Amino acid sequence: MSKMGVGLVPAKDIIAASRRLRVTQDIEIEVDRFDNAKGAVLKKYAMMQRPEGKLEDKVNVAVDALCMLCLGLKEGEAVPESAAPLLRDIVKAAFLEASDDMVANSLSNRAARAQAYA
Repeated sequence: MSKMGVGLVPAKDIIAASRRLRVTQDIEIEVDRFDNAKGAVLKKYAMMQRPEGKLEDKVNVAVDALCMLCLGLKEGEAVPESAAPLLRDIVKAAFLEASDDMVANSLSNRAARAQAYA
């Protein structure tokens, strides 16, 4: 969702989906919600270029969503040192164009983004 949705779907909606998915484990509903939200925005841009999210924003949303979904961390909680290498590998594999420094900064600055999705 963060790879294709940031810039089209508000980041807080992607984070909320990961929070709900951790509880419900119903990925089909969350993907449908995402597709509907993305489709509604894309209709507006049928005749012009659609907005693209910044790579840094995409990486930040991916890190935050993975922390909520996989690790069960709440907003504002730092990434545990034991989980950082695994998250770094996952995010780096999803965003090949992201530099190692960008991913590392996103992981280390997660706690500072606590209010970004409010």
